[in-house]
Amino acid sequence: MNAITTAEQNQLTTKPAAGFDLSPRNFDEAWRMAEILANSDMVPKDFKGKPENCLIAMQWGAEVGLKAMQALQNIAVIN
Repeated sequence: MNAITTAEQNQLTTKPAAGFDLSPRNFDEAWRMAEILANSDMVPKDFKGKPENCLIAMQWGAEVGLKAMQALQNIAVIN
């Protein structure tokens, strides 16, 4: 019985967590995501109504290892 319990615990800890991820995989997906984000009230004001800015921020973020949403929340343009 102890071996079964240990095996069950190992299965629980080694399964990858299933998550929801909107990370774009190509340009078309990135552009569509940028359009959706630009129309959202949840993005910073510099990105509202500007899908081009969203797309550029997403790319800059990707180049330094950030996901799209992290990039939009953490990249600030100064001048």
